[in-house]
Parts: sequence; C-alpha cells; structure tokens
Amino acid sequence: MVRFRDRATPGNAGFTLLELILVMLLFGVVLALALPRFSDTGTAYLKTDSSRVAAYIRYLHEASSTRKVYYRVSFDMGAEELRAEYSLDGAQYRAERDTALRTLKLAEGVTIEDIVVPETGKVNSGVLTVVFAPAGTMDPFTLHLKSGKNFRTLTFNPYSGEVSVEEGYV
Repeated sequence: MVRFRDRATPGNAGFTLLELILVMLLFGVVLALALPRFSDTGTAYLKTDSSRVAAYIRYLHEASSTRKVYYRVSFDMGAEELRAEYSLDGAQYRAERDTALRTLKLAEGVTIEDIVVPETGKVNSGVLTVVFAPAGTMDPFTLHLKSGKNFRTLTFNPYSGEVSVEEGYV
C-alpha cells in the first residue's frame, strides 16, 4: 500500500540555488531586450507627431483654398498644441466646426521647440498664429519639434502646399 505524506521531507523543500539563478538569468535577458524599446518611445512619439502635424497643416492649407475659408492656426508652445479657427471674411474667427481639426495635442514628452516665420523671426514661447488664406497668400514657416535630445523639422511651402519633414534641427 502506498502512503502519502503530509509534510515534505527536510531535504526536498523549496528551490535549489541553480533553479533560482536560472530564473534570474531569464528575467535579466527579458529585461535587456524589452527596456531599450520602452526608452525609445519618445522618438516614436516625435516621429508620429511630426507626421500628424504635417498632415494637419497640409489639410488646412488645402481646405482653405477649396472651401474659400480662412483658417487661423495657433501654435501654443505652453500647452503643446495646435488650434484651428475659421473665418469667412478673414476678420471674424470662430472655433472650427470639425472637432478633429479644432485641436491637435502633441504626445507627452513632445514639445514645440520654436517656429521660424520670415516676418516675425524665431519664436520659442507663447502663442504664434499663422493664417491660411484662400488665395494661398501667406509666408512659409519652419516648425521644430523636440523630444528629449531628438528634433524634427517641418517646413511648410505655401506655394506648393507641401510640408517636408526632416530628422534633426535644420
């Protein structure tokens, strides 16, 4: 007849030192592979936000000429966001009707470093507004986004409506 014991024998209780070392080694390998990906999220957010801002600017430029509406975009460097307002006559602006275009908030850790406009120069604090006119009469501008030590440069060409995105501070 086989008998089961209620207690483990004194020599067989717990894990061996070799088993514990092996588990710690596996945790170390998993962390070594996973941590670099987590620390690189700032760069991924910067790349994503650069694309989002470029598409936002491009769309407002196109919408201004096709709808015959003025758009005023406020680059808020304190809140790290872009806000759009529209006007039929270029004088009286109202909040954009389309909620997707009203506000573009940058991801956490991504900041507006500065904006360079020919007639204003370099602006790196406060709120700067840029007007998109239906006739396309506006100045080009350069926007620099930053995350950690990484930069992205967005350059808007009002004649073609293109927004070029380059890595680094150009």
